[in-house]
Amino acid sequence: MGAFANLGSFFGENLVTIAKKCGYHQSNILILEGKIEQLQNEYPNVYKALNSCTHHRDSRTPLQYAQDLVASWLFEDYILHLFSEKGLNIKGDGADKNREILSSAKVSASSDTLVTYNGHSRPMELMTDYGGYWYRTGLLDLRDSKYMKLERTKSLLLGFSTKDNKFLLIDFAKPVPSKYIASHFPYGGKPAYQISCDGILQLFNIDNIINQIKMLF
Repeated sequence: MGAFANLGSFFGENLVTIAKKCGYHQSNILILEGKIEQLQNEYPNVYKALNSCTHHRDSRTPLQYAQDLVASWLFEDYILHLFSEKGLNIKGDGADKNREILSSAKVSASSDTLVTYNGHSRPMELMTDYGGYWYRTGLLDLRDSKYMKLERTKSLLLGFSTKDNKFLLIDFAKPVPSKYIASHFPYGGKPAYQISCDGILQLFNIDNIINQIKMLF
């Protein structure tokens, strides 16, 4: 189950209500409400962009993909808000930082946040496991070229397992062993890199997360 199906219980509130409080664009509200025909009529460019993202949505329908995407933005904004409250300078740095559905050609594999500490900045990718896969299997899967991109840019990878209330932090400035999978079923048969996360999942604590990030500068 993805972000849309799981985050309502995490927040304890309807995602549409949260999105409206956060000032999300009406097109995103329609997506969360499942009003795909109204989206097509009122925001045809968003609808067209959504239907172009066949590579990214795997086996999901366009609506399911869009609902998971908007729900994941809500969770990411929640995390960024927590960091901001604790004084860590972190901001959206990816192609979707404006919270707009983009066409497939404009979707970037770049890390989606930039974290700054003591005058130095590093790209950081945020990932979320909504179904407990990491904890249950001890494995973390990175789709397509994301592993190589993180390695090339020496990014941090900050992951959250919402079901288990845990997190992990991986520094790609150091070698990160992985297993290449040429055709990974959960990603619709597309390639993936698989990383062992045994022993690196920790209990979610925002102060601990921030302290560990600072130590990697």
